[in-house]
Amino acid sequence: MEALKKDSATLQADNSQLHVMLIKAREENSATGKDSYQTTKKLEDRIAELSFWKQGALAQLQAAEKENAALKTKLQELVSKTDQLTSGQHQPSTHHASHAL
Repeated sequence: MEALKKDSATLQADNSQLHVMLIKAREENSATGKDSYQTTKKLEDRIAELSFWKQGALAQLQAAEKENAALKTKLQELVSKTDQLTSGQHQPSTHHASHAL
């Protein structure tokens, strides 16, 4: 009978120790889960912010490219007119007072 009491006491002590270890593991797991959730939430917020800034930057880039294309076209027109004027192909219209006489 003494052996059974001794085994029972040992088993109860082991059970208590395992129970304490289980509680600690759950607490650590819960803390890790909360940390992971908070980190994930911060990263999601950062991604949303960066996406917002990216869209703004893309809009600015598109506007700049459109303006650049318009300026290139205007420059080509001016170069073409300059070439025509310097080669004498196109005479600028002259409206002087002498024509009115």
